[in-house]
Amino acid sequence: MIAAEKKTKVHPKNIYALVYKGLPFIATQYGYYSAQKGADNNFYFTGDVKTVVSQRDISTTQMGFGIIGAELARVAGNKDTYVMMIDYRTGGFIHLKKIETPIE
Repeated sequence: MIAAEKKTKVHPKNIYALVYKGLPFIATQYGYYSAQKGADNNFYFTGDVKTVVSQRDISTTQMGFGIIGAELARVAGNKDTYVMMIDYRTGGFIHLKKIETPIE
């Protein structure tokens, strides 16, 4: 007899990855992303990451909003989308290619 499925809500900060119906998902601060195993046995996924703000962006924001604006820009960072892979030695994410956002 198969037991009834018990649903559990999980949060990305509490887990690294999960497998749902045989598909692996990577947990990040922005959500869950489906991972695909490549021919080289590495796992790849496309997801959002927080990147460091350039000094130019901080200076521009400071001119418009003063010191507080510069600090807000430094803390906020940018959110970009990358194709990434899992570093099997450290468990970290290696950014392989930035996915450019289309200009509307």
